[in-house]
Amino acid sequence: MKRKVYLHIGTEKTGTASIQHFLSRHYDELREKGILYPRSLGRKSNMKLSAALQNYIKRDDLRITYGLGSVKEIDRFRKEILEDLRRELEEGDIEKIVVSSEHLSSRFNRPEEVERVREFFDGIADEFEVLVYLRRQDEFFESRYSTAMKTGGTMLFKVPEKGKESFDMHYLRLLELWSASFGEESVTVRVYDRNELHGGDVVEDFIRTLSLPVERDEIDKERMNVSLGAKKIEFLKYLNHYLPRFTDEGLNITRGGIVKMLESVEIEDAPLRLGKKDRGRFMRRFEEENSEVAKRFLGRERLFEKRSPKKSEAKAQKLGVKETFMIFARLWEMQQQKMMELREKLEDFRRKQFESAEKIRSLRLENALLKGDYLMASRFFRAEFSDSSLPDAIREGSLLLRDGFYHPEKWGVWCNGEKSSILLLKVDSSLLQSQKGIGLLLEYRYLKGSETLSSMRVNGMQWRRLDEKAYVLGPDELKRYNGLLVIEFSHENASSPHSLGLNEKDRRVMGCGIKAIGFEEL
Repeated sequence: MKRKVYLHIGTEKTGTASIQHFLSRHYDELREKGILYPRSLGRKSNMKLSAALQNYIKRDDLRITYGLGSVKEIDRFRKEILEDLRRELEEGDIEKIVVSSEHLSSRFNRPEEVERVREFFDGIADEFEVLVYLRRQDEFFESRYSTAMKTGGTMLFKVPEKGKESFDMHYLRLLELWSASFGEESVTVRVYDRNELHGGDVVEDFIRTLSLPVERDEIDKERMNVSLGAKKIEFLKYLNHYLPRFTDEGLNITRGGIVKMLESVEIEDAPLRLGKKDRGRFMRRFEEENSEVAKRFLGRERLFEKRSPKKSEAKAQKLGVKETFMIFARLWEMQQQKMMELREKLEDFRRKQFESAEKIRSLRLENALLKGDYLMASRFFRAEFSDSSLPDAIREGSLLLRDGFYHPEKWGVWCNGEKSSILLLKVDSSLLQSQKGIGLLLEYRYLKGSETLSSMRVNGMQWRRLDEKAYVLGPDELKRYNGLLVIEFSHENASSPHSLGLNEKDRRVMGCGIKAIGFEEL
């Protein structure tokens, strides 16, 4: 079976995220029709291929993402993804492989790197087509600057010095590089301009260009990687100074979803654009090579149409104090709303978790009681909660220390300062006949110097302040759970040894400490 590989190499800022979103969403549908968008090379973007096939010397974010440092690690990774791709191809009759990674154009600038891509597919494909979308270099620069700010950049908005432009802005060099390995006749150039794209949309154009037999839905039409306006970019540029994307410890998680929130802030803003003079000077650098690209790859004189600035466009500008605080207020409001929603979800999750845990515990207890695996009290029962004397039934069956305790120590065990602390006991059935009830005996302590006040209740009845050593449990409390005692503790002003100056390293928040518990017939 003949097989063709389509290599979509970008360039960056030409709707690649939207194309990759479409391909990954329709993976199964495409596969059924003999077209593979290989997950083995990256589930969303095929960036694994780019990370693997760059020259060894490169140590960029792609290599860091996949933990590739040494030559040995890179060789192993190359072998792994090739084997994974072969296995993926064995799962069905695949006639077309569609690969999409904008990094193939932005990171691959040496002939041996591109040749390595061709060699990777030797024995897998018989034909190749390289598809590349080209955008006006001035618009490319503007859009890339917006992305740079999103990813933590702090640089000023100005065009690079002549001769210091990125490799992927010089389209003739880029196309010649790929033509050298795959042949100029195998390179397809599309212009990223609404007036030239099929349906005025890059995803629709991609589908038509590759003749993909898949219909788009409304989700496919959602815009991806939206550029920020001039005011938002200025705000983010200064924010990045004080809230960087990376710290010495790595990715700065305190940034959270700041960029996503900023994108949704509604303010009067305009796209950030170069000034007329800067735009003209910048584009004149590329006139000759753009003309050559147009003649050789499109059979026409001009690569891009002339562009007239729109009134709604803005240059880089100083952000006023009022506008700065307005953006900050919107972000704060959105963050608080998000926190409220998370709290509601957390409370709902805890409620469901508690209900599930109660059901599980109930089933476990019923099963334990059926097996006779519980503590049967006689006229008097006493359990000490020290590490050395803790009864096996407590330690193994967890029928006494239910939850909410720290690990037992030599003297006893600390409650963790929360209301969820629970103890379980099984009372001798003969004691349940007593009309007087039974006596509950507690030996407990508090941290020295603490102001903790603890309370206790049995079987969900009334709370009692924990200030005595003995308590009377009435018949109603005993019979409520058929002889099962559920003893709960709650705590006010719980503190830690660290906060009281007792132990600098011990930051556990503690309620009361239980040394022993028992009960006897009155």
